[in-house]
Amino acid sequence: MRNREKKNKRDNGEDIDIYNFEQKLKNAYSVLERASFEKEDKELIRAFADHLRAIGVSNKRFSKYIFHLKVIGENFPTSFDETQHKDIKRLTAAIDLM
Repeated sequence: MRNREKKNKRDNGEDIDIYNFEQKLKNAYSVLERASFEKEDKELIRAFADHLRAIGVSNKRFSKYIFHLKVIGENFPTSFDETQHKDIKRLTAAIDLM
């Protein structure tokens, strides 16, 4: 089963999202829209999100990626388009220190 989201069945056989990942996904998009970085970076994150949807990534992982990219976008010194290899290395070093 590719989509590993925990679900239960209702009496009529319909799936129940017991962890409310649909709502978490809506919240992730809402938070992204209110983020304090460039519109172009938000569009890149949405394009990446479309790619994740196309390859069947679960809602749980999908919303996690959006939240994390939002935090990175707000704290990164350049836009995603202008990012260089050295910027990524600096970011990963800072994350490793956390």
